This record gives sequence, C-alpha cells and structure tokens, in this order.
Amino acid sequence: MLQELRDKSQGWIAKVIIAVIVLLFALTGFDAIFRAVGHNDEVATINGKGLSKALYNSTYEQQQYILSANGQFDGSVEAKEQLRKTVMENLVNYQILIQAADNAGFGYLPAQFVEQIIQNNPLYQSNGKFDYELFKESIRNYGYSSETQYVQDQLEKYYLTQLQSGIVTADFATTSEVLSLANLINQTRNFSYKELDASTINDITKEEISAWYEKHKETLKTPEQVVLEYIVLNKNDFLDKVSISDQELTNLYAKKVNDLEEAASRKRIAHILIPVTATQTDAAAKAKIDDIAKKLKEGADFATLAKEDSQDLGTAKNGGDLGYLNSEDLPDQALAPVVNQLNQAGDLSAPVRSKYGWHIIKLIAVEDPVIPSFVSLKKSITEELKQQKAAELYLNAQRELDGLAYENYDSLSSVAEQLKLPLDTTKPFARDAGYDELTKNEKLIKEAFSVNLLKGEENSSIIELSPDRSVVIRVKQHLEPEMMTLEQATPVIVKALQTEKIKNDGEKLIAEVQAGKVVIKDWKAFNDVEQPIKTILAGDTQQKTEVAPEILDKVFSTPHPVDNKPGLQGFTLKNGNYAIIAVTKVNPFDGALTDEQKAQYQSIVETGYTNNFWGEYQKYLKDKAEVKYFDFE
Repeated sequence: MLQELRDKSQGWIAKVIIAVIVLLFALTGFDAIFRAVGHNDEVATINGKGLSKALYNSTYEQQQYILSANGQFDGSVEAKEQLRKTVMENLVNYQILIQAADNAGFGYLPAQFVEQIIQNNPLYQSNGKFDYELFKESIRNYGYSSETQYVQDQLEKYYLTQLQSGIVTADFATTSEVLSLANLINQTRNFSYKELDASTINDITKEEISAWYEKHKETLKTPEQVVLEYIVLNKNDFLDKVSISDQELTNLYAKKVNDLEEAASRKRIAHILIPVTATQTDAAAKAKIDDIAKKLKEGADFATLAKEDSQDLGTAKNGGDLGYLNSEDLPDQALAPVVNQLNQAGDLSAPVRSKYGWHIIKLIAVEDPVIPSFVSLKKSITEELKQQKAAELYLNAQRELDGLAYENYDSLSSVAEQLKLPLDTTKPFARDAGYDELTKNEKLIKEAFSVNLLKGEENSSIIELSPDRSVVIRVKQHLEPEMMTLEQATPVIVKALQTEKIKNDGEKLIAEVQAGKVVIKDWKAFNDVEQPIKTILAGDTQQKTEVAPEILDKVFSTPHPVDNKPGLQGFTLKNGNYAIIAVTKVNPFDGALTDEQKAQYQSIVETGYTNNFWGEYQKYLKDKAEVKYFDFE
C-alpha cells in the first residue's frame, strides 16, 4: 500500500568485522552526517567561523529521532543533556574537518553524481528499478524530511572522503604482525561455564527494598509514555461495501479459462538429437540431422530413427519420447517457439539448434486442460473480485485519510468527523511496554515516539500495521519520565537486588574455585570453540556452536589457565543472571595460512593503521582549532 517498504540492509557480517577491527586496535572512526541549513544565532565558533543554532537544533532533532526510533532514548533530563553534548562535539569535529577540506582545496562532486548513485542503489529499488517512494521512506527513517537534504549530506560525506584519502596512506603490515593477528584469531579454547539464576533469590526484605530505594531513587524514573488518538482503517470493513455484477463474474471466469488453457496445455513430444561436442562439430552435426530429416520426409518411422540415430541416450531407446511438457519445462527455451508451432499429432519440426546441438521434434499428442465449470468457480471468483474491489476502496480511503490528516495537521478529531470514522484513544504506554496489538506494533511505536509527533504539533502519516490494517495517530499526551514512588519501583528494586545477590554468590564461587575448595563439575563444557571473528572472516553466517553469543563474547577475554588452574571470569548477563566462565585450555594455531587468508589478515592490520592515523589527524586538527562556545536555550 502507501508505505510498502522492503527490509534491506547491509550484511551483518560486514558490520561485525568492522566492530572487531575497532575492538582489536582500540580505534575511533568518524562517521557523522549532519543536515546543512542556513545560519542563524551562533552556538559556537570554530576558527572564527560560526556554528548556527539552526544547524545545531536540526541535528539534535535528527539524532534524537534516530535514537528514539531505535529505543535508545528515554527522554530523561540526563539523556537529553548527554545528547546535547554529543551533538555539539560531533558538530564541532565535523566543521573542523570541513574547514580542513576547504583549506586543502578539495571540491564538491556534482549533485548528479550522488543522485545517480542513489538511483543505482539496490536498497532503493523495487523489481530492479529505482523506487522513489521507497527511497523517501528510507531516508525519512533517518530523520531527513527531503531528498535535497539527504543529497547535500551525501555530497559532504564524499567531500570528507576526499580529505581522508588525501591525508591517509595505508601502512605496510609486516609478516610477523600478520602472523600475530592470525594466531590470535585462529586460536580455539576449551571451557566450561555455569549460570546462576537470579530468580532463585527470594530472601529480600522490605528493609532492603526501602534502603535500596533511598540510595537510588534519583535514578528510578517512570518510562517516557504517550497517550495517542488514532483512526484505524481495516480493508475487511470495505468488503460489505462492494457489489459484483454478473458481467464481472463472466469476464473473470473467461480470463481464468484462457489463462488455464495457455498454462495447462501440455504437449507430448519426441526428439532426435545430434549433439555438438568437442569431437563433433556443428557442421558435422547439422549434416547428420539434415540426412535424418530427409529420411523422415521420405516416410521413415520417427521412433525407429530415434532409436538408431539419436545420440540422446536417455530417450533414444524410447523412440525419443520426452513425455508431456509445458513450454517452460523444455530443456532449452530456444525450442519453445518451434514446439508451439506444432499443433497436430504427427507434426514434425525442421532441424532446430539448441545449446545441446541439433534436434528434430515430433508432436505425439496434446493434453488439453480440464476446465472447471462456471458454477464450480463462482464462489471463489466472487470472493476474489470482492477482495480486489475492497482493496481499491481501502487504498482510496488510505489516500483520503492521509491527505486530510496532513491538511488538518492540528487536529485528528476533525479528520474523524469528516470521514465519519471513530476516533479512539489509547491508555498511556511506553516504547517497550505496549498492552495490545496496536501499542506493541513496531512501526507505530517508532512514529509515536518520533520528535515531530512528541511535540504534539502534527498528525502522523498513514502507518501500515499490516497489509490489511493501517492507522493515523496523534500524540494526545506526552508523559515525561518522573521519579517512581516506592510502590512503583518495588518490582525494579527486587530484580536489582536479586542481580546484586546472585553476583555476590557468583564471586564467592569463583574465589572457592580459585582456592581449590570447589571442583568444576556438572558445568556446561565445550571444546575447540572458535572465535566469532574467525567464523565471520570465513564467510559463514552462523557460529557452529551451541554457546550463546553473550557467553562466547567473554570466552576469549577470560585469562589463560595457569598451573592446571582454569582461567576464570564472572559477569552479569542481560537477564540479571550471573555467568562464570572457566577456560581450561587454550589451543594455539598451528596450521598454515592460504594466500587468501594472508591477504585478508594483512588488510585488517593495515586498515587498523589507517584508521589510527586518521584518528590522530582528527585529534591534531581539534587540538589546534580555536573553538568558542556560547550559552543558548
């Protein structure tokens, strides 16, 4: 419908490789794109050049939109302050790089260059062609309100790429560095682990809860919530509004009969094949097939000649019989036009060339499709027509609702009145705490907590909850995070105390294992487990182990075993449980690297050097830049 959008993204493998490289070399890259707008009041100056308040505000809103859409911004005072600092720092760094590129004499690429890249990007294509609506929806998800702003941002990105390419030259990686990385990545480990269940802690007292609340109450906030007004459209509601005429039923039946005759007619054919091979040229094969065609013209039996002369060993013994086939089932579609011209049993083709060689084809019989009666299909084609007409009405209603919601941006009730549709209201709900199908829908949550709607100044556009159900929403009430009461916070505090106590139990267990008082027994054990990065570099999509990623991430940061004592590490899991890893053996890499692997590891090392140099260059520019900040609201 209006917002059909394919789920496309870059491969997670590439993202993880980048993340691992960053981890291995402790590097920080710069990858921020910000919206270019006109200058207003300044929030800072960089080397005497102003950073406009308008640019800062639009960038802040864009970043807040992205974070909110991904559930990474809770709307608290602390979160807003942290985002302000981050946006300001990134903007200053960005402007410093832009100035460096300006001073170096680099130039912007033509806008048409970026536009061409966008149109050729598979992310923005449907059925192999550029899809403008898909493109608009995609960039809107990243906080852009127009394609012009997106193109400008991409131009600046390419502009800075020129600077990076001009400044950074990849350093050469030595053989020993490559081998060191290979040994690190290719080592495997034997380990055991135990998970302590926090929910088993049930000795928490009211006094502990109260004390924990008093100590942490400043951080105990209710989640950001919204109350929505909304108008829903259901495609099925339009089924009762459509009528089907007898003529429409007759026309659809006739079309189905025609389609069935074209698709279901099958022809039983036989062929004689003289292949073109390394030992039999095209000319030689053609001469043989021409001789067979002459014999057939003189009245020779096709099946007999097929048995004697056809070099298709699979069918020759059966007189060349290929059985019943549709056109699409033919071994080479080059034969389809020829077979389609054979209409009567006994018809013969002239010699025809395929990718296999030279054929003569005979039509043995035609199998006509079984055509169902109008009466037998009437119910199904009536339903099909109703669905088609309802879909058209539904699409028109979507367009009308979307247009009115845009025109009447300051009210949704007036839209409901004009369309004579019910205006409903939700209960308060948070991003991750919806209470029904509507408030749990990811698309709706993303829109409801977007910056534009939270301001309460506009209605949303059409949100497709499913192929048959869509909605327009408006934020009626925005509930900012507030300090929880003791009663509200009790479930959170109980979980926190359980997590703390199970951690204490886990640390005691680690100490007892280290002291030799407890022997590792009945723990889950794994041998020869590979690092995730090795699996990724090999191009596999899944780690071939039953170990949970949260555990596996810690295995290779756990200390080596010493003096027959395991290397131990404990940590709290996302679910509040406490996990203990005991590495019992580190298996060094003793294999040989292929040339491809050597090149791969060398590229990783050199990329690390390059990123490190680029980071140092940015730090150098920042250190020598004169930056002044101004207070603003």
